[in-house]
Amino acid sequence: MITEIIYEAKCKHCVFFEKGRVLKNNGEESKRVIHFCNNKESELDHQMITLKDKACDKIQLL
Repeated sequence: MITEIIYEAKCKHCVFFEKGRVLKNNGEESKRVIHFCNNKESELDHQMITLKDKACDKIQLL
């Protein structure tokens, strides 16, 4: 299968894009969601990212 991207890929399209909830001071999960990269080969590894960030060159599509 060949995939052709006709627009700039975003981090949210990558397999390694993950989201998690922020913890409150009392240990409960808040409503706030953070996104981060979980790709060990990427320069963005374990850094917070946004949905609109452009993907790095280590992207792997779903």
